[in-house]
Amino acid sequence: MASHEKRTLEDCREQVSLYYSVITEPYRRLWGDYFHPAIYENPEDSLETALEKTHRRFIRDSHIQSGGSALDLGCGIGSFSCLLAESANCQVVGVNICDFQLRKARALAKNKALENVVFENLEIMDVARLQKKFDAAFLIDVGCHLYDKEKALAKVYEVLRERGRLVIADWLERDHLNSFEKELLIDPMNRYWNFPYMESLGGYERFLKRIGFKIILAEDVSEQTRKNWERFYKIALDEVGTMSIKKLISYVANPSVIRHAKKSVQLAKNQFYANVFTKVCFEAGVFRYGYLVVEK
Repeated sequence: MASHEKRTLEDCREQVSLYYSVITEPYRRLWGDYFHPAIYENPEDSLETALEKTHRRFIRDSHIQSGGSALDLGCGIGSFSCLLAESANCQVVGVNICDFQLRKARALAKNKALENVVFENLEIMDVARLQKKFDAAFLIDVGCHLYDKEKALAKVYEVLRERGRLVIADWLERDHLNSFEKELLIDPMNRYWNFPYMESLGGYERFLKRIGFKIILAEDVSEQTRKNWERFYKIALDEVGTMSIKKLISYVANPSVIRHAKKSVQLAKNQFYANVFTKVCFEAGVFRYGYLVVEK
């Protein structure tokens, strides 16, 4: 790896870790402990019901069995990892690069007295260091943060057992964007959400096949996620209407980000634009949401 590429990857890791140190607590207050949208089977469902059904779908499609082993990639504050450990009765390893979130995840597992889930500070590129093989892996709203998605998922392929499954839910850009759609819509959305880039559904399918995965399902579920983006947009407008400097600073006042105070405040401000651009890009048809299930 060239030195400039290594520096870029290090910057990306630091930026993602800082980003989630900043936005974790505000987002928990605004939309709960699961840092991913619900895939609505029924548009009349509440968010809680829709999330419950979404999680059941993830677990069902992974084919994880009682006593099996699962890898939760970019596990956030551990909510899905703990749910998986409880409901599927399997051994779970959650990996994350944000120390602030990892502390929350470990506290959650301790409070639930779960002995079959552990959390590790580890990049997805380095999952081989776990020296374990897994029956299933989950990449839920994390691929969008990966600097090199194909290389990272090739590493995941190596730690899956034969017939092991990877479940992916991710933010996507539409295939075949024109230059104006990319420059005026997708690029700002990526910047505000701290994404290096978003892949398209077709792009995911192509590189997953190159890695060696068998595609079980590759589905654009954008319309089933519409309610999430409408909700985030309304939250953004409501928040900016009641925002103050004191409130903004309270969002980033945790020890993990104090030494990056100026950058942290800007990241918090960017969330207004992030939510607005998400709805704009969704309505313009350039932002999509995908669901994939693949097998080794």
